Amino acid sequence: AEDIAAGRVKGLVVVGEDPLGDGLLGTAALEGLEALVVLDSWKSPTAEAAHVAIPICGYGEEEGVYVNFEGRAQRARQALKPQGETEPAWSVLAELGRRFGMEGAYPSSAAVLQEIAEKVPAFKGITYRALGPLGVVLKGA
Repeated sequence: AEDIAAGRVKGLVVVGEDPLGDGLLGTAALEGLEALVVLDSWKSPTAEAAHVAIPICGYGEEEGVYVNFEGRAQRARQALKPQGETEPAWSVLAELGRRFGMEGAYPSSAAVLQEIAEKVPAFKGITYRALGPLGVVLKGA
């Protein structure tokens, strides 16, 4: 937040948060950005201030893994069909990355988890199957 306010950040991608509405960033700080992109399932003050706002799936509309405050990784399964043409956040971020020349193609949320398990030590060996119905506490979490 300090770097944004000081003008050292030129662009910001905000995913599923509202730093303006939550008081973490002020309007002047966001106005100083050359690019503010917001991915969210809700309309928020930050989304209203964005140069580009992209709707993403909301809770229950996508599958993936969440880590709670105790460090327990748990699988979330899709329960509802997404509205309109929304995509999961991981899919939108992968496409944005691709358009900016970054590598990484993810055909599914399981593929995202696989790469995380390969690169983040606490997730080593974690798969959807390994999580089971109760999840697992991550090592070092």
